[in-house]
Amino acid sequence: MHKLVYLSLGSNLGDPAANLNTAITGLRALGEVAAVSSFYETEPVELTAQPWFLNCAIKLDTEKMPKQLMSGILDFDYRDERSDHPSPSHASASLCARTVGRDRV
Repeated sequence: MHKLVYLSLGSNLGDPAANLNTAITGLRALGEVAAVSSFYETEPVELTAQPWFLNCAIKLDTEKMPKQLMSGILDFDYRDERSDHPSPSHASASLCARTVGRDRV
């Protein structure tokens, strides 16, 4: 069964646009990237002594069950630079999943 999932992505390290594009490409392993929003900048919150974030949202059409999807997202989100810096504020690209069909993740 296909489910539509909406993910928000953000990056503020290195080349944020390249990081977001890499994340979008990587997420294709979890389903079809059906839509991508424009990229937009946001100011950091709480830890304000860091660069602004470049963000976007994607619409993912997937057959993955919620736990499988989150596992795939976390596998992608925590590799590379994240292995040395487990804090989300140090991510080359952070992902945030909101809903999978009627299921919350």
